[in-house]
Amino acid sequence: MQFLILTRIVHRGLDGFGAYFYQAYWDIIQDDVVNVVVQFFNSGWILPNFNSNTIVLIPKSVSAHSIDQYRPIALANFKFKIISKVLADRLAQIMPSIISKEQRGFIHGRNIKDCIGLTSEAINLLHKKSFGGNIAMKINISKAFDTLDWSFILKVLKQFGFSNKFCRWIEVILDSAHISISINGAQQSFFKCKRGVRQRDPLSPLLFCLAEEVLSRGIAKLVADGKVDLIKGSRNTLIPSHCLYADDIMVFCRGKLSCIHALKNLFSDYANCSGQVISATKSTIFSGGIFHARLNIIVNLLGFNIGFLPFNYLGVPIFKGRVQLVKSVIQSMLIYSISIYSWPVSILKSIESWTRNFIWSGDINQKKLVIVAWKNVCAPLDEGGLGLRSLSAFMAELCGVMRAIEIADSKNWHNLWLETDSSLVVMTLKSSALVPWTLSNRWKNCLRLVRNRNFVVSHVYREGNQCADSLANIGFTLDRIMIWYELPPQILSCFVDNRLGKPSYRFVT
Repeated sequence: MQFLILTRIVHRGLDGFGAYFYQAYWDIIQDDVVNVVVQFFNSGWILPNFNSNTIVLIPKSVSAHSIDQYRPIALANFKFKIISKVLADRLAQIMPSIISKEQRGFIHGRNIKDCIGLTSEAINLLHKKSFGGNIAMKINISKAFDTLDWSFILKVLKQFGFSNKFCRWIEVILDSAHISISINGAQQSFFKCKRGVRQRDPLSPLLFCLAEEVLSRGIAKLVADGKVDLIKGSRNTLIPSHCLYADDIMVFCRGKLSCIHALKNLFSDYANCSGQVISATKSTIFSGGIFHARLNIIVNLLGFNIGFLPFNYLGVPIFKGRVQLVKSVIQSMLIYSISIYSWPVSILKSIESWTRNFIWSGDINQKKLVIVAWKNVCAPLDEGGLGLRSLSAFMAELCGVMRAIEIADSKNWHNLWLETDSSLVVMTLKSSALVPWTLSNRWKNCLRLVRNRNFVVSHVYREGNQCADSLANIGFTLDRIMIWYELPPQILSCFVDNRLGKPSYRFVT
């Protein structure tokens, strides 16, 4: 029997018997169980109590006070799951041949990583120039499994060519569902279900995929009819229009208003037929190469929110690859080492050169002509940069702030006010989020010294050039023209600090 492969860790239903009981005493009860299951498939009838379920409400948070803050868990009779499992195993064999390749969830031979990979590729192509720009939509269906219309499921099964007998089995399984809610451990009276499929039932995800195939083929038909334009990749390859993993849906297309209207009409028609209503407040749009005014028109038309990168899809963060890889992998790996060892300048320059090559060309050994200075690339996001860290400047800032604190301690200053033009230094002193730095013994000692004093740190944005300011001050004191063939001693230290990207500090005691 197929049900013997079901796990032993199954909650008991209303009859009090779980999977372990059936497996342990199968030699005694097998004839009765087989006769009941065979009777259902022969007659298309099920005992009234077979599909009775108890719903237990599990709070999603400690302070849950409304019904939407509880997660319903249905406890079904195990003998009913035997019938459901047999049908699911038969249906699963033909699902790969009737479900479009855009659906990846619960289909044998298809993997969740395909959806993640496709979404990541599409997000990285949003910036490509195209008429109307490119958009990606992350669609959320409100209570997807709970709102699926039964008559819609049966119509879909008939359109796929399933026999009347098979459709009758599915109809009986759906229509025979009765539910009782357990409140504070007390069982309430039963009531009939009218729509939805039960989660954690082996048959439910397959029925859900069959119903969602209508939406998937609807989007594909819009593309085939030229009503929705696809995003073009490298060498004019086309990115698929959508991917689905159960109720996690991503749609990729051009940002033309005609495309948006076509998709909106499809979503509305699908909701009216299936009961699957899109939650506009939980759905988001990601754009690239679209003017803000056009993006607002699209957002107002669909009612979706504007999304920002990175975002989570199927539990995996989606981001524009190269910059995020540099931030989260390359630079984060080097922070701890740099905070302990004094790296040679030549090595830092080599690493920065490889980083530049990787960002612009995707290959650390391949150079590409760029017109943006590296210091501008390393600028904060709100100043037009990518928010990267210059490793040489990072090392200079780290060494500078530690040296400044040690000097203050040697002079026995107890009331300190440190001004710096490095926002990174300010964040380090005020926040404990930069954990890798605290692993350095010297840095831990500096933090201990700071805690023993009345210490205030503030960020001062200095726009001027210290070398130019120092030269101007020198010129103001001269009464005749002076020519230097080497740097004046007065500005040599300023020149070195600027060259290394070392921040400027000032103690006010």
